[in-house]
Amino acid sequence: MFNGNMLEMFRSTSDVEVKEIIIQSLNKSCELDPLSNCLLKKCVDQLLPLIIAIVNRSMDESVMPLYLKRATTIPLLKRSGLDKGDMKNYRPISILPFTSKLIEKVVTRCIEEHLEHNNLNDSYTSAYRKGYSTETALLKVQSDISEALGEGSMTAFDVIDHPILLKRFELSFGIKEKALTWIKSYLNDRTQCASVADKTCHM
Repeated sequence: MFNGNMLEMFRSTSDVEVKEIIIQSLNKSCELDPLSNCLLKKCVDQLLPLIIAIVNRSMDESVMPLYLKRATTIPLLKRSGLDKGDMKNYRPISILPFTSKLIEKVVTRCIEEHLEHNNLNDSYTSAYRKGYSTETALLKVQSDISEALGEGSMTAFDVIDHPILLKRFELSFGIKEKALTWIKSYLNDRTQCASVADKTCHM
């Protein structure tokens, strides 16, 4: 049970933080974005007040807007030279609007600060931590799976029960009230559409 300082709401973001995230972002855009990342970077100073208002309102009202939870899924060849007619040679890539990813990054920083301040990071956590990499995470997962298979146990990858996750956030990490409500909103009611050769299929 967590007994430190609770994270009941996310702090407001600033123009410095949001501008830094925008400038450091890749020049990739989603077809659901109203303008490309390149154009956004050129007009960042003019658009910053509006973007900050959107981010802060999302966190203050504990709501991730539905239009920011809609992803476009596109098929990409796993590597060049593969048969384009064989569907097994593709992997689905899910792309979210840039504003969605921007809010995610701000919230992630808030949660990281809470975890660091309360010394809550697990020793095996690799994601979003300085000095850690996906390589160490993959080696640990591979080792755990090999051990489980050797013992005849079942394994599951990338599967999580949302109610259990939310309860764990509250009881083990002290994330509650408006902060927890935002996370719940972030996880629920997600939709996607598949985009193939300029054709879009809504799912």
